[in-house]
Amino acid sequence: MSYLLPFILLFANSQTPLRSEVELKKDIISLGIPARDVVLSFSHDDKVGLLLNDVVDAQTTSKLKADAIYDLMQEYKRQGLWRGDKDNSPKKRVPKTVEHMAALLSKSEDGNREVGCYEFSSFFIAAARSVGVEAFGVEKSSSTGGGQIGHVMAAIRLSPGGRVWTYDLQNDSRGYSPGLRVLNDLEFAAHHYNHLAVSAFLRGDLVYASRMIAYARTLFPESASFMNNAATIHAAQGEVRLALADASAAVLLEPKKALFHYQLGRIWALQEKHIKAEASFKKALQLHPEYGIALRDLGRLKLELGELRVGTGFLERAYAADKRLPKVTLYLGLAWLRLGMLEKLNKLLLEVQNEGLHREEAVFIEGLGKELPKPMSKARLKAILREIRNKEL
Repeated sequence: MSYLLPFILLFANSQTPLRSEVELKKDIISLGIPARDVVLSFSHDDKVGLLLNDVVDAQTTSKLKADAIYDLMQEYKRQGLWRGDKDNSPKKRVPKTVEHMAALLSKSEDGNREVGCYEFSSFFIAAARSVGVEAFGVEKSSSTGGGQIGHVMAAIRLSPGGRVWTYDLQNDSRGYSPGLRVLNDLEFAAHHYNHLAVSAFLRGDLVYASRMIAYARTLFPESASFMNNAATIHAAQGEVRLALADASAAVLLEPKKALFHYQLGRIWALQEKHIKAEASFKKALQLHPEYGIALRDLGRLKLELGELRVGTGFLERAYAADKRLPKVTLYLGLAWLRLGMLEKLNKLLLEVQNEGLHREEAVFIEGLGKELPKPMSKARLKAILREIRNKEL
C-alpha cells in the first residue's frame, strides 16, 4: 500500500477534550504576543491532511492509533520525504510547522527536508489530535543539553492519569522514558519561538532573536533553558547585567545542568571576572568531566592568565572530547606554538586538514607558525587572545 495516496481530512471527527486552537491562540494573544506573531506549530487544521483512513481509523484504541501514526511517520522517513536530524545542536534553519512538513510529503516539493525532534513531535501531536488521541509534548532531562534547543518528544497516557508513553521520532524509539517533564500546550508552543530565536541568533539577527526568546519566555517563564538562551542573546547585545541575571537564574533553577554553569562562566569570562569564570567552568566539569566546550573555555582562560601548561592540558582534553568544537583547534594550536611543540602542532594541522575540520583556524595557526619565531612569545599569545576576546564582545 502506498503512503502517498491523497490525504483525507480527519479533524472533523476529532473527539479530543483539549483546548481548541482558537482558544490557545486567544490565550497567547492575551499574554501580550501580537496576533501577527502567533504560531501553533502543531496546528491540525485543513492544511494538515495527515493520515489515510485505512491506516488509523481501523485501530480501536488511542495506543493503537498512536502506534499507527508513528509507523506512518517512520515510513515517510524511509521514503526520504523527511530526513531525521539527530543532532540537537543549534541550527540556522527556520523550524518547520506541521504545514511545512505536510508540504514535504510531495516528492516534487523543493526545500530542506531536515526535521528535528520538536518538528517531528509537532507533527505527531497534530496527527494524533486529528483522530481524537490526546497527545502532548514532553521534555527530556539532560545534564548537558537543553540550553539551546533541547530534546522534545510527543507522548500519550495509556490511561487517564497513567504513565507517559513517548514517541521519539528523532531517535526511532517509543516506550516509557525516565526524566520527563510533561508540557502544557503553551509550554510546547514556546519551543517553536525558542527555535526561531536560536535560528535568528545564528544568522546574526539579534533584534528578532531577542523578540522571539521573549515570546518563548512569556509562554514558558520557568524554563531554565530559555533563560540560558536569553543570556546568550543579551550578552551578544552587550546587555551584561541582563545576561548575568538570566544565566544565574538558570543555574539556580537547574543546578545539576552542566551547560548552565558553563554559560555563566562564559559570561563572567567576557567580563574578565576570572575567578568567578573559573569556578563556573569547574562546576560544569564536576557535573560532566569530559564536557568539551567547558574544557575548551577553561583552557583558554588559563592561557589568558599565563598558566600555559595547565591551559594546554585542558585544551588537549577538549580536543579529545570533541575535535569538532569551534576554536578548539585554534586555542590548542596557539598553546603548542607558545610551547614550541611543533611536532604535535604539525600532526594536529594534518589531522584537521584530512578530516575537513576548522579550515580557517588551521590556516591561521599555520600562518602564525611561519611568521613567528619559535616558540611564540608570551606577549604575542596574550595579544592574539585579547583580539579574539574583543571580537566576541
